[in-house]
Amino acid sequence: MLHAFLLSGDYLDLARAEIEYLLCLTNPRVMGRVLIYQGYVGENVRRLALTKEVVKVFSITSLDEINRSFEELAEYLSLTFCGKCCVRVKCFSLGSFGSETRGAGKSEADASTEINTEKIDKVAMERELGAILWKKGVKISVSSPDRIVRVYIFPDSTTIIGLLEFRLDTKQFSKRHPEKRPFFRPGVMLPKLCRALVNISTLKGVFLDPLCGTGGFVIEASLLGLRAVGVELYPDIAKGCRENLRYFSLSADVVCGNAAQLPLKDCSVDGIATDTPYYQSSKSLYSRDELLSKASEEFCRVLRVGGRAVVVTNCDCDFPSLKTLDEFRVRVHGSLTRRIYVLEKTGV
Repeated sequence: MLHAFLLSGDYLDLARAEIEYLLCLTNPRVMGRVLIYQGYVGENVRRLALTKEVVKVFSITSLDEINRSFEELAEYLSLTFCGKCCVRVKCFSLGSFGSETRGAGKSEADASTEINTEKIDKVAMERELGAILWKKGVKISVSSPDRIVRVYIFPDSTTIIGLLEFRLDTKQFSKRHPEKRPFFRPGVMLPKLCRALVNISTLKGVFLDPLCGTGGFVIEASLLGLRAVGVELYPDIAKGCRENLRYFSLSADVVCGNAAQLPLKDCSVDGIATDTPYYQSSKSLYSRDELLSKASEEFCRVLRVGGRAVVVTNCDCDFPSLKTLDEFRVRVHGSLTRRIYVLEKTGV
């Protein structure tokens, strides 16, 4: 079973990583903002934060052959589907098509075959393709369809045709924006990115944010059904984190503690995600470098073998006690670029 994932345009590298770690994919085909995977994906796709939609692929063809492919699709739908359909076309520009992620190979398209997708009349094409389905007996409704037939068109004329299976509800993240929580501190990570990093850290089990602050990671982990634990050094901030959890009717264990001396048993955690302090000292307890060094040793201690820690910093770091699987850089503004490290506890 072939699926196409439309990646969020603002975090392409992380969007691909979220899919690969959460769904355990290896070396999927990448075409600009679209990741293509052969295999079963299941309900876990609904956890994704950086994938705008998922399409069950019916065919990958060329633009010249799209009408013939739609006739075949019409035959399939007339036998398997009784509801109403509509067609939605998305065209990718040359810039987005050529944007590879994490070292993926470039498209093999011949430059002479490139088309200007910006000149395609998408509305007219949707009507024409919908008419092909209608003539074969498929019911059509533009305003209230039961299924959406999705068409992706790339500049090399490659065309993906399939049925929309999942579309991300982006409004959920604005409802959980840090400024809308009862307890707020500036500079915290936004919910969409928090959820993606939780997904990268673990699929199930016990999740830990050892520097939980106002609770962004703990909130997202709780919503995903994980057993979430937050550790916060300062009692007033820990109290605020609990207040934010209650605001969203969530429960999690939030305790006062030190990330360099975690109050947890060895090998008791499945995944960690945390946003470390960006300033040079942590309120006189440790320097930033000392905090990261001591905390990473604790991450290794409490993680189960094979467990992952996703650590966000504003500086280049080494984590000798853990294996580095991935490193990402996300520019926030002129003076801040986040480093996101994906680390693993090995059995060695």
